[in-house]
Amino acid sequence: MEERLRILKMVEEKKITAEEAAELLKALEVEEEKEIRRPHRRIRWLKIRVTDMNTNKVKVNLSIPYSLLSWGMRIAGRFTPSDILEEHGINFNDLLKAIEEGETGKIVDVYDKEDGEHVEISLE
Repeated sequence: MEERLRILKMVEEKKITAEEAAELLKALEVEEEKEIRRPHRRIRWLKIRVTDMNTNKVKVNLSIPYSLLSWGMRIAGRFTPSDILEEHGINFNDLLKAIEEGETGKIVDVYDKEDGEHVEISLE
């Protein structure tokens, strides 16, 4: 609310035009909408767990700090063939979007019967 009043005050003082104010107000609405969509709980980790389905032994148990996540996912996207992901029903862009929008909980749960592995990816 305070930001809106500042914008209106700038129009009143003729520091900006009404058109510029409209653009600023629209941008402010977009930011407020993003704030509403953000989770109340702060995400700290991306967790990746790979389990051997035959022995139930954990093969990979990896935790990546959330602060490095977006950067790491973009790099991983360059080296991970999209057809392998799609074969398991994973759309890499949808995965990135879920992360950027602050999804929590399990975001990937894949049973690879051919390799005998269960892959779980979650945000906590």
